[in-house]
Parts: sequence; structure tokens; C-alpha cells
Amino acid sequence: MLLLAVLGFLNGRPEFLDLALVYGLLNAIGVFAVLKFMRQGDLGLSDTTAGSKETEA
Repeated sequence: MLLLAVLGFLNGRPEFLDLALVYGLLNAIGVFAVLKFMRQGDLGLSDTTAGSKETEA
């Protein structure tokens, strides 16, 4: 991500900075999705549904 931003700056093309920011944002969203999946086992469960699921088991 940093390399993409630096190359855009050195080549005088500021749109590469935008691409680097979008790339970083997508990576952060992906990390949070994987962490939620690893923790809860499902991406679609809400907090109230997860609480009732734990009490049934």
C-alpha cells in the first residue's frame, strides 16, 4: 500500500494515492470480517441472536 502511494507520488499521478487508500480500507474491512467469522462462526448473526444461541447450548 505504501509502495503504491510512493510510486504515484514520484510519477506525479495522485490517483495512485486514492487507490492505495481504497486498498487499505478494503483490507481493513476484510480483516474485521475474518475476525468476526473466526470468533462467532457466522457473519450474519446479530448480538441478540448470538446471546440466545449460547444459552441454548
